Amino acid sequence: MKVGYIVKSHAHTIEDTTYFKDVYSIDEDEKRELIRDACEYAWDHNDGWEWLSDGTIITLVINGVEQGDFPIEVESEPVFIVRKQI
Repeated sequence: MKVGYIVKSHAHTIEDTTYFKDVYSIDEDEKRELIRDACEYAWDHNDGWEWLSDGTIITLVINGVEQGDFPIEVESEPVFIVRKQI
């Protein structure tokens, strides 16, 4: 089964599905993990903070059929830049 996602707030429709993974089977418990994978894929292949933000709703798509809308939370992770003082 082809697993993908759309972001309706970006004016995506089912025809705009980004497929990122193939799986043999899926149950309801695995959908949350697939949404997490979709978020990571979307983050890495788009503009990160500018593309996904807290509260964005991602629609899980399997084989061209919407599986539900999932609001996401984006946690911030501090980044430290260290330079030796001269």
